Amino acid sequence: MLKLIKIGKPFLLSLTALALMMAGCREREQVDITPPEIEEIQMNGATVTAIQIEQGTSTTISVHATDNKDLEKITLSLISDENAATPPTGVYDFTSTEMVTGEHAMVSFDLVIPDSIAGTQILRVKAVDANGYIDFLDIPFIIINSQAPSITGSTNPAANSNNEVLLEVDQNLLVSGEANDSDGLATFKVMLWDANDVVISTTDIPIINTPMAFSDASFDQAVAGQYRVVIEAIDNTGHRSLWGRFVIVD
Repeated sequence: MLKLIKIGKPFLLSLTALALMMAGCREREQVDITPPEIEEIQMNGATVTAIQIEQGTSTTISVHATDNKDLEKITLSLISDENAATPPTGVYDFTSTEMVTGEHAMVSFDLVIPDSIAGTQILRVKAVDANGYIDFLDIPFIIINSQAPSITGSTNPAANSNNEVLLEVDQNLLVSGEANDSDGLATFKVMLWDANDVVISTTDIPIINTPMAFSDASFDQAVAGQYRVVIEAIDNTGHRSLWGRFVIVD
């Protein structure tokens, strides 16, 4: 019996030491709280902080990310730009994820821009490490259509630096604009959209010549809320352009 007791005590001590060692390992595993870092974004091999691309074309976006221990994945997606006063003519819905390993990774994504899309979206790049920590970067992704009509517009009252026209209830909004296109204009109009981008009022501009201008299209919105005034022009080949400003009635 005495021998069993003497053997048992070191065994209990060994279990205690093992528990302490395991706890120490767990603590060391939790030490890495450093998120990854997106080092660089390239388009077709050139470093970019914003992207402008013609509709109907393709491009390759490359992302370089690092982590102090181990990366897990890099995701690239296109999302709507909620701060853009001019709405896009469509939304290019793109999301792709590449799984990676190691402290450095460079991955590439191939994008094909549809013909029907123009306007500003946000390119969001996200890097995730093995512990779930995240770094993300947003840059403007501007899709242009050089064949679509050009539009200039203005409002009275004028928009502020945030592209917002501030009105009081029952105050009149005046809109002026001009559109031009080498193929000629098929339709030209100015609209008031509600907060859900539903058209609630439209003024058609008769096309007499190209370029075509109008002045003081009038909107009297008596209900407080958020709106958007939008000028639309479509040329004779079907290309469409928009111009817009936010309208806040208070």
